[in-house]
Amino acid sequence: MMLALDHIVIGAKNPEQAAKDFSSKYHVEIVPGGEHKNWGTHNYLAYFANDCYIEWLGVFDKKLAEKANNPLIVQLVHELEQDKEGVVQIAFRTNDMEDFHAYFQQASIPAIGPILGRREKPDGTPLAWKMLFPQADDPMPFLIEWEKGYEKSHPTSFINEQIIEQVNIHLTNQLLSTYYKLPAKSKLSLANTTLYIEESHSTWSFTLH
Repeated sequence: MMLALDHIVIGAKNPEQAAKDFSSKYHVEIVPGGEHKNWGTHNYLAYFANDCYIEWLGVFDKKLAEKANNPLIVQLVHELEQDKEGVVQIAFRTNDMEDFHAYFQQASIPAIGPILGRREKPDGTPLAWKMLFPQADDPMPFLIEWEKGYEKSHPTSFINEQIIEQVNIHLTNQLLSTYYKLPAKSKLSLANTTLYIEESHSTWSFTLH
């Protein structure tokens, strides 16, 4: 089953300002994403040369967001209510969503989804995808599959020359191995980046190069 880093979700009360602050610090180009009208959220984005991106995600309609059945939005609302801004989630891209779904069912791994997602780019172009959220005591990376494939869903004119070289997460080797059929190692190679397992850390982080 193919797994790549798709994107890193940064929760922000003001996604535009948070993205601009990051842009100024790391010299990357950012672009407005759009609104998820069913969930009451909106985002800013930064794309990188190794086919992944950062999403600054915030809430523009709290009532809608509080009613969302999307685990990511539920987590975002909770984090922002606690005045916590920063990395809240990581999405693994796959072309095998149905295979993962079947595997979760076979292995009795609880999961929510697949959930359909949709938004319009600022130019009105529609984007569609589906997400699958495996459940555990701690938040787990979710799976995403783009309707038209990653390359056709994202602009090439705004890609920064940097790459997201590594991602650090604080889940156990055994949990990741069981949920995503990955080797039980502290350093894992995804299709486009390196994943480091740091069980003693309490936050997720990433490194640009």
